[in-house]
Formats: sequence, structure tokens, C-alpha cells
Amino acid sequence: MGSSSNSYKDYDAKVAACNAQSGNNMGCAQSADLRSIRDSGDTKKTTGFVLYGVAGAAIATGAVLWIINRPESYEVRPEDLNNPVTFAPIVSPTFAGASVTGSF
Repeated sequence: MGSSSNSYKDYDAKVAACNAQSGNNMGCAQSADLRSIRDSGDTKKTTGFVLYGVAGAAIATGAVLWIINRPESYEVRPEDLNNPVTFAPIVSPTFAGASVTGSF
């Protein structure tokens, strides 16, 4: 986000210069040049946040795939599973619902 920081610094410098030229310390009217510099900074900042999110998703995906890619195979048997809650859909011609069973 260094590039967006530079855009915002340029924007601040131009506003300060405009303010110094007007001499009234009331700010400056928004010009197309100032708006362009600020919009450029906003776009760069948003792009940076999106790319940080993409990088985080890539790291998380890599970690999951690394964990899944085990060097030895294994078998999951139903008796090895200790599910305290089970969910089963129930569908018939006259009824639709669900069955939830739990144990603890």
C-alpha cells in the first residue's frame, strides 16, 4: 500500500499548496486534478486490500492441501467415527422432514 500512501501524500501536498496560495486557510475547491489523485489513491488502496485477501486465501488453501496430501494412506471406518450428533433427511410421498439424533 506504499503506492496509495504516495498518492495520498501528493493529494495532501497539493491541497496544502492550494490552501497556502489562497491565504484564507479555508481549503480549496475540489478540482479534477485533485479528484484524480485522490481517486488513484483510493483505487490503489482497494486493490491492495483485495490482493491481501487473495494472498490469505492462497496461503489457507495451500495449508489445507498440504495437510490433506499425506504420505501414507488411511482408511476411515464408521466405527472409528464418534459423531455425537447425526442428521438424516426423511422424504416420503406424504411427508418431508429431518431426523436429528444426539448423544453425549
